[in-house]
Amino acid sequence: MADTTLKFPHKIEDLDPETNAEISRNFSGGLNHLVQVGPQKMLIPSEFSDECDNYYNFKFRKGDVIVVGYPRSGTTMTQEMVWLMLNNFDLKKALDTSLIVRVPLLEARSLTTKETIAAVNATNQGAEKLRLYRSSIEILRANPGRRVIKTHLHFNFLPPDLLNCGCKIIYVARNPKDVVVSLYHLQRTSQGRQYTGDISTFLDYFVSDLTLFAPYWAHLSQGWERRHSPNVHFIFYEDFIQNRRHHIKTIADFINQKLTTEQVELLEDTLEFSHFKKYMSRGVDRDMNTRQDVNDDFIRKGEIGGWKEYFTEEMNQKMDKWVKENVARIGIEFPLEF
Repeated sequence: MADTTLKFPHKIEDLDPETNAEISRNFSGGLNHLVQVGPQKMLIPSEFSDECDNYYNFKFRKGDVIVVGYPRSGTTMTQEMVWLMLNNFDLKKALDTSLIVRVPLLEARSLTTKETIAAVNATNQGAEKLRLYRSSIEILRANPGRRVIKTHLHFNFLPPDLLNCGCKIIYVARNPKDVVVSLYHLQRTSQGRQYTGDISTFLDYFVSDLTLFAPYWAHLSQGWERRHSPNVHFIFYEDFIQNRRHHIKTIADFINQKLTTEQVELLEDTLEFSHFKKYMSRGVDRDMNTRQDVNDDFIRKGEIGGWKEYFTEEMNQKMDKWVKENVARIGIEFPLEF
């Protein structure tokens, strides 16, 4: 039988050494070898080079639900909602089984650098979770049922038949000001690549496309361009937070899942953010902070407009200019001013 494996078609280049060294200085343990991928130059650790063919050839199946979005855009809440819908609202199983097993991150292996592995092994904390996290593709292949899969990869790095293979794709978008604040807090907790700089410097990285999975606008535009596909459901995090019941019903219809009134009410209550944070803190993922000495939670605040507590006037002006230029270029319409 002929080999049907496709060669990953995009160029992978090392980030220039001077820029990489500058970034690494602000991350304990360093991000010592970053690469830029494809025409948009997506930033990711060099481990991606060894795994890109696996992602590009991954066999998505009819019935799969894929949650896509730039990091910290609301994908965790979305994946939990979808998993509950597809698993008969089994809250006990949800609390007893890690999210990284229930909804694996497709590209997880590419994010676990040797620094991450060394940091985990040095503390003897989280080694089993790290092993499971790195086994995402194997876990997905072994699952015979309807799968919920998460990815932060840009669409052009995923299988070319993705929109036509029978799976359902939910793309989650969030305003970039809240994204960068949430991402800043996440990176402060990351073992092996804990961010140690200030938020102003981190914002400079973000608008310069020097955070993981950047460029933000390239990621967002690929989702926006596909929003009219019958197998893509594009949703803004802000819309969902403001009208959970409507969007729960809409997403259930999109993935062909019938819900009772009681199930809709259960989800609406569970996904109210303060309740969702408590819900996530009760199960096996209550220690999702990867560094316990940093006072940040993986599920943090989820606020709309939380950036206002962090931005100086100079930071806000910089972001406003960046946002205005890119919104005009892409033609995207955010639901709220920010």
